[in-house]
Amino acid sequence: MATTYLTLSNRVLRELNEVEMTSSNFSSSRGIQTSIKDFINKSIHDIYNESVEIPLLHTSTTQDTFTGDSEYAFPTDMRRVDFESFFLKPNELITNGEFTSNITNWTTIAGSGSVAYNSGGNGRLRLNDFAAHQSFSTVVNQTYNLQVRVLDSNGTGAALKVQVGTAAEGTQNLNTTLTVTDFNAGTMVCHNMYIENQTTLHLV
Repeated sequence: MATTYLTLSNRVLRELNEVEMTSSNFSSSRGIQTSIKDFINKSIHDIYNESVEIPLLHTSTTQDTFTGDSEYAFPTDMRRVDFESFFLKPNELITNGEFTSNITNWTTIAGSGSVAYNSGGNGRLRLNDFAAHQSFSTVVNQTYNLQVRVLDSNGTGAALKVQVGTAAEGTQNLNTTLTVTDFNAGTMVCHNMYIENQTTLHLV
């Protein structure tokens, strides 16, 4: 049986040869029963405050942060925060952006060539005179960082367009062309976008 506040209280009451409580009268306890409840509650708080390294007392959570916002609400389900244990990392908005096993979640736009998944280099989306796009949600008045790496396995120096807009093939937020010259390392675009009014964008 799971150990609950009620079972802990009744164990102490049995040791003292006092009347135990039930789930129906637990909230309306009186006298020694209420004192036992208070003692147990205080002891649990003492354990929490003095033994912060006990793994059972630890939990983790995430918090989305935005440029310009310096304060955030304290998590309602936590008593304290170990400020030496957290770290910051980007929040990935693109689904399956690394193509580790397939190209799902991407919608292809037909061209005269082809599109396929390639397992090389931990997974890639191979485009041959084709396009693929995906929509993602944004928050207005926030800045987002876009990183796209392009490889040219054929070594022909072919160009690839990278576009971000309010619809598929839209260019309201970004419209650039990448040409690979280092066929081993590829090339990368890093672009910061300040979103003023759009809530959904499309990466092509």
